[in-house]
Amino acid sequence: IFERQPLVQTPIDFAAGGVKARVIGDQSGVLLQNDNHVLPFNANTVRNVVVIGKATQVYAQQAVAGGVLVGQPMGSGGGSSDVVPNYTVSPVDGLKSVLTALGNTTAIVTLITVKDDNSDLNAAKAAAAAADAVIIMAGTVAE
Repeated sequence: IFERQPLVQTPIDFAAGGVKARVIGDQSGVLLQNDNHVLPFNANTVRNVVVIGKATQVYAQQAVAGGVLVGQPMGSGGGSSDVVPNYTVSPVDGLKSVLTALGNTTAIVTLITVKDDNSDLNAAKAAAAAADAVIIMAGTVAE
């Protein structure tokens, strides 16, 4: 009963796991509302995309294409539930990559962060008004 065969350790295929995680993420996205049929964006006509989020809001920085905190990879959870990704894709890099893959190599994608005191909110509003597409990244902590 106590004599077990030794376990055979096999290397982890991070690339295959990453592909599987991406497929799961793609299939789990939900669009709650699409007023005026603005989505999907027309990749051929979008020239200026602005991504706006609070500078200190972790969920805004982690949203969309993978957890990033101002360019530094971030996991989620804590302690034994911490998840450290093999790689991450920032929202800006993800948008650029998708637009390029769809044939749009000239679109400009800009990240604008807003300070907690909103002292730079007018600059964000001006950038949004001049953009073809605006993505607001926001979230909250349940604490």
